Amino acid sequence: MNNKLNGYTFYVHNLGRFDSIFIIKSLVSNKFINITPIWKENSILSLTLEWNGMKIKLLDSLQLISGSLENILKSFNCAINKGNFPYSFVTESNLEYIGKKPSKEHYNNISESDYSNIPNDNWNLKKETLN
Repeated sequence: MNNKLNGYTFYVHNLGRFDSIFIIKSLVSNKFINITPIWKENSILSLTLEWNGMKIKLLDSLQLISGSLENILKSFNCAINKGNFPYSFVTESNLEYIGKKPSKEHYNNISESDYSNIPNDNWNLKKETLN
């Protein structure tokens, strides 16, 4: 809740399908934050968050630039890599999971080398989601 961010717009790739679930879940319990979504079919196009006279907007960049985030980063020659995430591992009941890393089957197209570089113990779903 930084005043310097008032009026900013942030782009979140695939906001409408995946990330919005985590964002809304964490914000909905705060009665001081007003959340205004704009929907198209079953997908959120934008979220406007208002609190304490401040307002920020989150837009789904997938609506502007189609394709995987990994391929988009490569096409813009970004030095940052998207990384690997076990999307099929995430369920409503394990959002606070900390423990052994998820099995390789939960990752899409991960190489043996990349999978072996993920630490085996103290894998933290919340931390990895934020990364």
